[in-house]
Amino acid sequence: MRSICFFMLFCVWSLTANAQKDRIALAFEAGTGYAYHDNAFEGWGYHNLALGGEYRFQRLFSADAALRYQAIDGIGIGYSIGNNQRVRAYQRLHAVSLSVGPRLNVPIPGGMELSLAPRVGLMAQKITQPILSEGELYSIRYFKPDVLPVADFSLRWALWLNKKTALEVGANFFNTLGKSREMRIAREALNPAPDVSDAYPDTQEYFDNSTTRTQTLSSLNATVGIRTRLGQKQEEKPRVAYEPFEWGILLGGQVNIPNLQTGQQGSGFHLGAFGSFRWRERLYVQIEPQVKYGPGRSATALFEDYIVTPLTFGYTYTNTQLRGLTNLELPILLKFVPRAQGRSAWLLGVRPAVIFYNAYIDSGSFTAGSIGLNDFKELDYQQALQREDVGFCIGHEYALSNNLRFSIRYTQGIFDLTHDNYFKDDDTYTNSDLQFSLRLLLQ
Repeated sequence: MRSICFFMLFCVWSLTANAQKDRIALAFEAGTGYAYHDNAFEGWGYHNLALGGEYRFQRLFSADAALRYQAIDGIGIGYSIGNNQRVRAYQRLHAVSLSVGPRLNVPIPGGMELSLAPRVGLMAQKITQPILSEGELYSIRYFKPDVLPVADFSLRWALWLNKKTALEVGANFFNTLGKSREMRIAREALNPAPDVSDAYPDTQEYFDNSTTRTQTLSSLNATVGIRTRLGQKQEEKPRVAYEPFEWGILLGGQVNIPNLQTGQQGSGFHLGAFGSFRWRERLYVQIEPQVKYGPGRSATALFEDYIVTPLTFGYTYTNTQLRGLTNLELPILLKFVPRAQGRSAWLLGVRPAVIFYNAYIDSGSFTAGSIGLNDFKELDYQQALQREDVGFCIGHEYALSNNLRFSIRYTQGIFDLTHDNYFKDDDTYTNSDLQFSLRLLLQ
């Protein structure tokens, strides 16, 4: 399997090294959609980021490659023993794939183009499984990476803004191939996973079978992206700032860093627009309204009530945990250009945000006899979350070409998003991340 990976990489490198640059195009895309994995019966969130390469033999036919990163957050199988011990496995899958294949391009009047690209390749995946016992994080299993064959199919619509750059909207289908096999556990953190094989062998066998198989990964997703041709001569040396007022669109990905606790970090994507105007010589004000999506895994909030008498028994519970965040953000930045004709600039500013939460709620009850228990219907987890946030940003921007820029920025949120008295946890969970984005200048 490793030799096949090296062979595919060698073919892509050889094609790139010996090709005419004006026939090569690079693309970056980000998107989300529906993803399915057998080990996660309920998906909490899915996104993918891809770097694509194309060599155009002629106008209609190309060789196409895609280096794709995908992440899935979900909830897996669980079990209860009696009325007290409840075990639940969650799943986080991170995968990187490289696939190659032909590409058919169909020109459309108005500078537009449709393309179809069937591809095959290999995917390396790594799975982490936090396991909760009675609502508390009990164990974290880290599995060894697996390499699987994959196939994907992409349909793209492109609008060429000029000879060099295009905007793209795509629909993609992705699927792993081959039979499932047993995954190997690399290590376990905190405590070993609960074992009840002596008293309940069928339950333990079912749990192990349902959490340690590679199974099938399928996704159907929509993306937006930017495609740029190499080898086109620049009219002038690229600069990070041209006019007194400029605007464009941006898209990229981020690594979420809410705190330093195990299992809290994740990844996501963002898209939006930006506009900047000159305030002083070599000093600009840049505003970047954007939508940011990412997973969120807070501490669990477990509430329970029970009654035990000689004639009756009753137990009820509700368990709440964050599973995703969607942010509307408005970074306001000062952009300092050290050199008047330079290609780079420094960014510093603030980022107000409004946050929308998605939570997983698990509840149930066991009763015998006529009794009254708290059903916790009056609880509203939204009241225990911080909806408005402010963060401080620092970053750098670099001009790749006349109309394409790359930006890296770190943002530190200042508010704890989860109220400690509800989640019964004093950890600080902030809206902090490290963002990478491409900016396409439209003016």
